[in-house]
Amino acid sequence: MTITVLLFDADGQDAQLDWTGTLPPLKPHQLLWLDLDAEPAESEQAVLAVLPLDPTDQAALHRQTTGPRLLYRTDHTQLSVNTPPEQPAQGPVRILAAKNLVVTLHAEPAPFLKALHQQLRGDTQLGQLDAAAFLAVLLNYHLESYYALLSPLEDSIDRLDEHILRDPARNHLADLVRLRQRVSVLRRALGAHRMVYAGLASPEFTVFQGDQPETLLTRLFQQYQHAYEAISHTREMVLGSFDLYMTSTGQHTNEIMRVLTVVTVLLGLLGVLAGILGTNFQAGIFKSGEHGFRLMLGGMFLLLVSILSLARWRRWL
Repeated sequence: MTITVLLFDADGQDAQLDWTGTLPPLKPHQLLWLDLDAEPAESEQAVLAVLPLDPTDQAALHRQTTGPRLLYRTDHTQLSVNTPPEQPAQGPVRILAAKNLVVTLHAEPAPFLKALHQQLRGDTQLGQLDAAAFLAVLLNYHLESYYALLSPLEDSIDRLDEHILRDPARNHLADLVRLRQRVSVLRRALGAHRMVYAGLASPEFTVFQGDQPETLLTRLFQQYQHAYEAISHTREMVLGSFDLYMTSTGQHTNEIMRVLTVVTVLLGLLGVLAGILGTNFQAGIFKSGEHGFRLMLGGMFLLLVSILSLARWRRWL
């Protein structure tokens, strides 16, 4: 189990504390962030026992959930969010926000929490924030972790579009299906958090009793909507790539049909010519011997060249 304790002090210096098994006394302009990378579960339960929660709320915070949730109590708020798919570590992150205290618990490393840790080196002004404002900062990093997956997806879509245009004969359907599945999984994963972000943005929502509704949480829901729309736009890009693939495939098929049509016309005309020359009428040309045979072959060749030249001039080939 790894426990990181960060104390943000608006009137002094921010500090990283050693975990002693108890919560330090907190002043009005201080904020404590307790981050638990807790495994096994017994170690997590020992830390939860020192939090200012009754046994029922401790059990609710300790309980692992498969999906996002939001629980409001008079003295604190509990919520759970899931790390984005396709990241090295995936799993729920449980969050407790109370007066001057924010606790995050996760059994697997959470990349968005790690990114927040890296931004908090040195002295900050976070001690001026209350738990609700810090919760908004933390969840903003959660949304950014979803945004971070969109850029490589869009790059993959752009590369696929180039391949479709350069090599329309290749079967790109498997690549399109794979991209569609990745975007759909990401869209469903973020869409499952709508209840959490919408609940936090409710006008009457407060993190704990005596707190004031936090405007940052309202803005956070707008950022959530923007992130969901960005993923939906990426999904439309995949559908656009599919339309491009179908158009390119149709064009390639038309080119093949044009070639086959010209070849069919050529073979038909040559067959007609050969059929005429193979009739049983006693015309003089049929008695010309080897010279007449050469004339027939020459005529067929000239007819072949003429039709091919006409097809190239009209851009049928």
